[in-house]
Amino acid sequence: MPIFRLDPIEHKRDELDWRATLITDTCWTRAHDSYEARFNVMGASMRMYERESRTLHNPWGEASLTTCAEDNQGIDVPEGVVVTAGGHTFTVPR
Repeated sequence: MPIFRLDPIEHKRDELDWRATLITDTCWTRAHDSYEARFNVMGASMRMYERESRTLHNPWGEASLTTCAEDNQGIDVPEGVVVTAGGHTFTVPR
């Protein structure tokens, strides 16, 4: 199964939606496609947040806030986890 790399879009890091995730740096996950990769990271990184003036959305599902591309050249990622650039792992809920 391919590995996908997801990155925050730098100039979008100040968006309120970043309060809705535990993962805020580059990360990798195994998935069949980019849709599943985004879903994996969203599920693994859900976070409760203070009430805001609008509903927040996990940024990993938003192409306007994050990028997602296949990346089979670097890090080894076990199935069922998200690995961050900082070396932290998060379990993907099933």
